[in-house]
Order: sequence, then C-alpha cells, then structure tokens
Amino acid sequence: MAGIGIAAGAVAAPPIEIVLEPVRSMVVSAPVDGVIESIAVDEGDTVKADALLVTFVHAQEDLRVERAQEVLRKREFDAKGTAQLFADDMTSETEKLEKEIEQRVAEIELAEALDQLSRRLVRAVHDGVVTVRHHEAGEYVERGEPLLALVDQSQLDARFYVHPEEGLTLQVGDTVWVRVPLVDVVLPCRIVFVDPLVDPSSGLMRARARVDNTAGRFKPGLRGWVSLAEEEPAQWP
Repeated sequence: MAGIGIAAGAVAAPPIEIVLEPVRSMVVSAPVDGVIESIAVDEGDTVKADALLVTFVHAQEDLRVERAQEVLRKREFDAKGTAQLFADDMTSETEKLEKEIEQRVAEIELAEALDQLSRRLVRAVHDGVVTVRHHEAGEYVERGEPLLALVDQSQLDARFYVHPEEGLTLQVGDTVWVRVPLVDVVLPCRIVFVDPLVDPSSGLMRARARVDNTAGRFKPGLRGWVSLAEEEPAQWP
C-alpha cells in the first residue's frame, strides 16, 4: 500500500510551489501535402476523441478508393468462380491459388487507398480544447506543418521541485496535498512521477502529482502549493 506524505515522525517541510500543466497536449500537424478543404473547429471549441478537425481536398483519393473497390469486386468474383471449378475438378489447384492471390492483392490495394484517404481527414487523438488554429480553408500546407493545438484539461499535473532529502522519501502512489489559491481549493493528489536523477545545476529533484480536473476548476499554468505532510496543513503560504 502506498504511503501518505513524508515518513511518520519526520518534521513536515513547508509547502512547495507548483505549476499546473496539462497531462495531454499536442500540436496537430499536417499528415500530407495539400490544400485544406475545410476546418471543422475554431479556437476555444471542445472536441471529443476521433472528432473530425481538418479535411484536405481528396477527390483523387476518392477515385482511387472507388477503383480499388471495383477491382476487388472483380477479383472476388473470379476467385469464387475458380474455387467452384476446382471443386468440380474442372481446373487446377494452381489456377485456384492464382485467383486467391489476386484477390488478396486487391484487398491490400484497397486498404492502401483507404489509408491514403484517411490521411486527408485529420481527427482528434484525444478529448480537448482547441487553443490555436494556424490555417484557413483554401490554404496549401506541407506535411509536418502545424494545423491546430489541442489541450486536454481534464487531468493536470502539479509540477514541483524538491531537495533530495525530501524527494528521496517520495514514491509514486503517495498522497500529497495541493492548494491552488486563485480558486481557493485544497485537495489530496497522488504522486505520479519522481525523477530518479538530481539536477546537477540546481541540486533539486523533479516530481509531479496528478490533479483531477474533470470539474474544470483549474486552468493549465495556474500556480499553487503542494504539501508533503501527512495531514492537510493548517496554514498555507
């Protein structure tokens, strides 16, 4: 069972300053070169995972998919007919195998065409809020260019630095107390990371405590305090 705060009997260290950071944030980049057909979101919009964000012009990709579907339909017909002929002992096993291979190749080509089409439809990897929108419909962008910035605020990390004598007592799973003065909230949080290394320049260890923000009370970038004491402090800075 994970411990809570610093070791029993030890003198509680004063609260340490924290910064709240999103656990998940990403820059959505263009997966292909091309012209943007439409952008489904704007700055400030909340999106769910797999929501369509940006659509690139994809007329050629649509045609490739249609062609691959028709080729596969023909290959399936041929393979089915040859299998029946083989069952009636009217063709060779080699001919049957050739038709099966042709069908499988057509399936692969269709999968490739669908993959190329999917790259023109950019979707959200996770839930979040659009914080930056870099382009407009009609613009040409190159692969790798940033399209949008997306931040998930439902889970935040309280990042802080401790002296080794305190950091060495911390373990992942320990409970600490976090206070964010601006919203006047104090809550217990779980340690999710303790850096195994001591920074040689500062002599400090980095750690993070996970803050549940499903209620949306906090914003990334807010500052506060963390206490490693076993009980909630009676007084905060």
